[in-house]
Amino acid sequence: MNSTYKSQTVCFTGPRPHKLAGFTKEAYQPVIDTTMQLCKKLYHVGAKQFISGGAQGFDMLAFETANKLKSVHPDIKNVVYIPFTDYDKYFADYGLFSKNYARNLFAKADEVKYVSQSDNLDREMATILLNKRNEAMVNDSDIVIALYPDGSWLTAEHSGTANCMRYAKQKGKTIYQIKYACNGKCITDIKIVRVN
Repeated sequence: MNSTYKSQTVCFTGPRPHKLAGFTKEAYQPVIDTTMQLCKKLYHVGAKQFISGGAQGFDMLAFETANKLKSVHPDIKNVVYIPFTDYDKYFADYGLFSKNYARNLFAKADEVKYVSQSDNLDREMATILLNKRNEAMVNDSDIVIALYPDGSWLTAEHSGTANCMRYAKQKGKTIYQIKYACNGKCITDIKIVRVN
């Protein structure tokens, strides 16, 4: 790496499995490959820390991707921001994106940060803390990689990913959007667009 690049932090945001291709890992391979390609490029221009949000879906895939890149470049720091202590209480016990999957994955993290030590939250408070987690990740990052299908993130309601992207734009962060099409079983037509 050229030593003139400043070390940068990248965070990830994206949807849950029910808005993507469900719980079959093979369906996500195009997303994983594209995310890896982008992370490699960012690493070579100074990205040394990667932050994921610990949620099912893209967050976990992004964490795995950064961890795989770290196996080649051990100077990478792979961090997870968890919104609250029992965030995974509704995850299945086993399988893709399950409690067991998450625990095994995040045991590999260089650092796990909890936005709140609260648990047994009602839906409204959980949503507030999920958004606070997203804001904390953006605040601690220079670059955001967002998996979102189209340009509707600018006005979409009821989307943590869209909220996170708007917050990143407001904060002047560089955003790379991974656009895609999805029929509920597979993800296609992937392209990377620099948004901000």
